Amino acid sequence: MTRIIAIASGKGGVGKTSLAANLGVALAKMGKRVLVVDTDLQMANLGLMLGMEGRPITLQDVLAGEASLADAIYDGPGGIRFVPAGLSIEKFRRVDDEKLADVIKELAEQADIVLLDTAAGIGNDVLASLHGATEVLVVTMAESIAVADALKLIMIAERRLGLDITGVVVEMYKDMKQEMTSKEIQKALQTEVLAVIPEDPQFRECSLEGTPVVLKHPTSLGGTAVINLAAKLIGAPPPMIEAKKPGLLDAILGLLRPKKRRDLTGTKKAPKQEKPKPAPKKEEAKPPAPAPKEEAKPPAPKPPAAKAPTPAAKAPAEAAKAPTPAAKAPTGAAKAPTGATPTPAAKAPTGATPTPAAKAPTGGTPTTAAKTPTGGTPTGVPPSSSGTGSPGASAPGASSPGTGPAGASLLGGVSKEKRAEDQKA
Repeated sequence: MTRIIAIASGKGGVGKTSLAANLGVALAKMGKRVLVVDTDLQMANLGLMLGMEGRPITLQDVLAGEASLADAIYDGPGGIRFVPAGLSIEKFRRVDDEKLADVIKELAEQADIVLLDTAAGIGNDVLASLHGATEVLVVTMAESIAVADALKLIMIAERRLGLDITGVVVEMYKDMKQEMTSKEIQKALQTEVLAVIPEDPQFRECSLEGTPVVLKHPTSLGGTAVINLAAKLIGAPPPMIEAKKPGLLDAILGLLRPKKRRDLTGTKKAPKQEKPKPAPKKEEAKPPAPAPKEEAKPPAPKPPAAKAPTPAAKAPAEAAKAPTPAAKAPTGAAKAPTGATPTPAAKAPTGATPTPAAKAPTGGTPTTAAKTPTGGTPTGVPPSSSGTGSPGASAPGASSPGTGPAGASLLGGVSKEKRAEDQKA
């Protein structure tokens, strides 16, 4: 009877897909007809682990009724056969999950062991895969969260679907104090722990390259653990394989080994054609460099022109040239000749009151009290030298009223014609 083993996990990222690929190759090496099916219709990562990505016909085409099941089976590495899941989102939308269980049972006729790589969790696609399985191999990590998710999966598979739980596989064990031991995990899940696969850099290296570790490094820690698990599943004695720990030399060679780049699209790229190298250009004779031009020096700035004198400076000079009104005024009337009839005193200018000369008393010195005209200089007639004389006569050398400097100030407003008439009179 064909065994249909669903390799499932409650939590994602625990190494479920890499275990399915390597376990299938290990069982095929032990003489079993193995068919590995990628039932993770959403992610479809099993083809990358086996280096078989980009196949034209996939499980989505079969579930959509667009291809037959025989056309979706391919020969894989290590003697296995493989049914891939496609990466097309359009094809995924046309998939009928209810047909998955019937397709899986149809595959059972073509193999001794069918391994189902299911999606993580307990979604509808996972339940559809479990409906077509006969037993479940639970994968977890030595972490409390992963163990708790594994417990949920076991409860659904046993109580709801009535499936047998083959056992538990602990992946990527680091032997840290914070991790749960195999005994603690077994007690929490109430299920036997069949294998503990340690953290192995060679295991991860092969997963990135798309090569099963049991083919490239069968004696590595991870490869040995998977081979022993395969023997336990079929009840065969474990092969005499001594696990080889990677030493310092292996670590250095692993770093120096060139990495293979993978094309995830599945299409082969044409080799790049080398472009012909252009012929070297002939060096052209360069023209002689022109002589440097002397820059014209700018002309020296001209000294600023003398500024013209300001009107304020000119004003004092003009004022100095102009004669003052006082300078133009006559200094006084001409002196009367000796023996001539004395001329009467000139009339005071308008607005000024003339002051008559006071008569001197006989035998005494005549004194006159000079009245100060309004706005003018006080004027008076000095006494004659003999003490006698006609009133109003001027002594020689004495200024007549209105003719001296004081008279000039009083007669400044009298015209020349008026003075001439007075002199004739």
